[in-house]
Amino acid sequence: MSDGGMDEISQLFAEEPVSPRQPSLGVIVQQSGASRPADQTQLAPYSLSPSLADTSSAFIINWFEQVCPAWSGFDSNANLNRKIAIDLWRTSATVCSSLESMSAAFLASRLPSMRQSALRLMQRATDFIQAELQVVKAQGEFRSVPTGLVFSLFCLGTTVCWVDSRLYGLPFLREVRSLIRRLNAQSASFSTANQDMLSFFNKSLAYCEMLLSVVRDDEPLDQGDADLALQIIEERSPHPWTGVSTLTTRLFAESIRLCRSARHRLRQAMDPQKYFSNALQDLIGAQRLEEQLLELEFPSETPDVDTGDSSTPVSHLARVAEAYRLSSLLHLYQTFPDLVSLRLPAESPMTESGSVPWDEWIIPLALRLVKVLEHIPATSGTRVIQPLLYISASTGLRHDAPATSDMMGAFGSLQQDLMGGTGSNMFSPPPLFDSHNLSQYISQMAEAPTREGSMSNMTLDVGSARHFVMRRLSILESSLPPTPVVVAKDLVQSIWRAYDNDIGSPTVHWIDVMEDNDLRSMFG
Repeated sequence: MSDGGMDEISQLFAEEPVSPRQPSLGVIVQQSGASRPADQTQLAPYSLSPSLADTSSAFIINWFEQVCPAWSGFDSNANLNRKIAIDLWRTSATVCSSLESMSAAFLASRLPSMRQSALRLMQRATDFIQAELQVVKAQGEFRSVPTGLVFSLFCLGTTVCWVDSRLYGLPFLREVRSLIRRLNAQSASFSTANQDMLSFFNKSLAYCEMLLSVVRDDEPLDQGDADLALQIIEERSPHPWTGVSTLTTRLFAESIRLCRSARHRLRQAMDPQKYFSNALQDLIGAQRLEEQLLELEFPSETPDVDTGDSSTPVSHLARVAEAYRLSSLLHLYQTFPDLVSLRLPAESPMTESGSVPWDEWIIPLALRLVKVLEHIPATSGTRVIQPLLYISASTGLRHDAPATSDMMGAFGSLQQDLMGGTGSNMFSPPPLFDSHNLSQYISQMAEAPTREGSMSNMTLDVGSARHFVMRRLSILESSLPPTPVVVAKDLVQSIWRAYDNDIGSPTVHWIDVMEDNDLRSMFG
């Protein structure tokens, strides 16, 4: 790395504020044990050349002070992501290089000049991971969880998108999925501590599976493994990614996976008999998921569960879980109209049109989801697990048809500020002329042609909710690695533009918009 690059990094670290959510590195070093964990595979001693030593230390410090809080839904001594890093960064080359890679990627997401440095560190961390993977794969039987290796696979798998939003870290996540499957099969002989660690990693994998389910048709854990994982996962303590309900995470993933499959089949040429047979099976699956989602409950406050993070109490995690529950239902109802018809009165307009009555069902549910999100402060540590929730809410914020054009005129300037452009239905009046006569200046405004009409309360609510969603996404863009959040904002804007051009009975589905415009990333 050039001296100029070193100076840039040093200056950046010096200017970065220390997050109040975690201890300083001095405390971290004191807490870290000097002995090598028994489950760490022996690798070549980890050493740094003198020219790189200072930079390496800066990256590690940055990880604990900036990256870890942004990468976790809460941060304290109860955050096992932090605890694993504290225990292993000094003794495991794999972990240390992975933390350096994450830190560099975190910085490169805002400093394009650091991209090549981040990629070099990512390659270095990958080399250590591959070396340890070869050793672990040669083992026929596990006596303990290879904590450093599993943790490092998650580190790189979830942060490749910080450097390139088009990448999902699939090679790393597939390796960790395969490794966890093997560990689950042998977990009966593990100690309690190793079983607890494996439970934590199962939750981490569930979250990654959820993120992938939104953007691609990747194979999840097969049903047998998923059932086993659910059996060993207990919510005794909050998880930094799945919060207080890993089941909600899994149900969201299943719901989205089912919706993607249904939309894909609908757009493909298929034998009608086969299509209707598959559609019936999809509807049965959607009903099963709906029933499970409606039965979920989340404790908002309990003395037995504590995040240890003053900015992220358990109540925030409970609201996030509720938001994921509502999001799952919202996607199911949009994709499977028959699911809605089963709950509507027989005289409902849907029985005649065959489409979901958005103003009676979808929009109110989306507005309810927005209300839940409004009760989570913008400063909450749950920010990293929220992007999908704002995308989900946006998919239900369609203007009711009679007032669409009126709404776009009334909220035109607001939409332009939020979306960086003009809406498709926005009215553009002819230019007005400056006049020295004050009365004439105002009267020409009144005489200009306009599109006026009444606006329903729902129209106003949808406009306000859209404003809130974009404002929160902008906050996430400024407080998280921005690359995936920028894609999320583009996706939300594209969905709304498509909705606003969709006159009459709704025909646009947000998944089609995402696929057609290739607006995908790891949204979390």
